[in-house]
Amino acid sequence: MNPETEISNVNATDEELLADIRNVAQKIGKKTLQPLEYKDHGKFFTSLILSRFANWNKALEAAGLKKVVKNGVPDEEIIADMKRVAAIVKKDVISKEDYRMYGDFGVSVIFNRFDSWEKALEKSGFKKSSEKDKKIRDLMENLEDVWIKLGRSPRFVEIRIPFSRYNGTQYIATFGGWHTSLDLFEEYISSVKVETEQSIAGKPVLENNHKTAKNINRQTRFHVMKRSGFKCSVCKNNSMTNPGVTLDVEHIVAYEKGGETTDENLYVVCSECKKQKEGNIQA
Repeated sequence: MNPETEISNVNATDEELLADIRNVAQKIGKKTLQPLEYKDHGKFFTSLILSRFANWNKALEAAGLKKVVKNGVPDEEIIADMKRVAAIVKKDVISKEDYRMYGDFGVSVIFNRFDSWEKALEKSGFKKSSEKDKKIRDLMENLEDVWIKLGRSPRFVEIRIPFSRYNGTQYIATFGGWHTSLDLFEEYISSVKVETEQSIAGKPVLENNHKTAKNINRQTRFHVMKRSGFKCSVCKNNSMTNPGVTLDVEHIVAYEKGGETTDENLYVVCSECKKQKEGNIQA
C-alpha cells in the first residue's frame, strides 16, 4: 500500500475496514493475515484498524477470518513461521524478541509446544551457537561494560579482574591481539542497526500498538551512551567521576505511553537521578 495515494482517512466505517481485510485475504488466498501482509495490499493503515478493534486478532475475528495466534497448529506450520521471521529480520538465528515482533503464533505457543526456545530453534534447523560463539559474545559484552565504566576506549592494562570479568590476555588468546579485539568490538557494536524515527516510519504497527520492541539491545544502549559522552544526560556524572554511580538507558517518552525505542527517544540516566525521578513520580 502507498499511504500517499490510497484511502487512509479516519472516517471509514468499521465495516469498510473489515471488508477490505476480507478482500485482501481473498486476493492473496489466505484464511488469515499478518499486519505486514495487509500493509502491502490493503487500502487503510493498520494503525487505524488497531485503534478500532484493540488488536489485530480481534479485527480478523470480526472480519470472519482465522486468528493469527493459534495453539492447535501442526509443528510444521510453527517451524515454517519461525523461518519466515528469520527471513524478515535477516538473521541465521532469531531471538524471542524477533519472534514477538513478527511471528504468527506467539512465544508462549512455541514454549508450550517445544518446551524451550533452544529446542524450538534446533527443531527448526537454525544454526546453534557453539561454545566458541558464546565465549566471543561474552568477551564483547564485557568489553562494552568496561568501556562504559571508563567512558572511553579501554587500555590493555585496564582489562584485569575484578574491574573486568576477563583479563587482557584472554582477548589476545581469542582474537590474536588487543587492537584486533578493539576492531572486532567496533564491528560487533555496528552489527545491529539503531532504529530512528525515520527508519521506523514505514514499518507496520504491531499488536502492541508499537513499531519497535520495548527491549533496548546492547548495541543501541552503547550507541546512546557514546552519544551522551558516557555521562548521565541529567547530572553529567559517570562511574569514574562518582564511584558507585551506574548508568542506564531509558525511554524519554515511556514505552507504555506510546514512546518508541528509537535513538531520538532514548537518553542516559544515572542510578542517582533515576532514584530522584522515581521519588518525584511517587510523591
